[in-house]
Amino acid sequence: MLSVGEKAYENLSAAIQKVLEEVRNEKYQYEDNCIGVTVSAGVSKWSGKEKFEHTISRADGYLYEAKERGKDQYVGDM
Repeated sequence: MLSVGEKAYENLSAAIQKVLEEVRNEKYQYEDNCIGVTVSAGVSKWSGKEKFEHTISRADGYLYEAKERGKDQYVGDM
């Protein structure tokens, strides 16, 4: 989970894309295998007007949606 201020939230999409790219391009050696890793993420914005649990629940739903769409991506209310 990531918590950022309003200004940072505006630039969050580009930051998440950068993380996805960095992770995707990194390869790990395990025994005789080269392994690639991907990231799926769900992102929701807490308005302060709803219960924080609802924000987390929405992000969790977005995470599963990202995985269903084929992983290596994020889905959110951005």
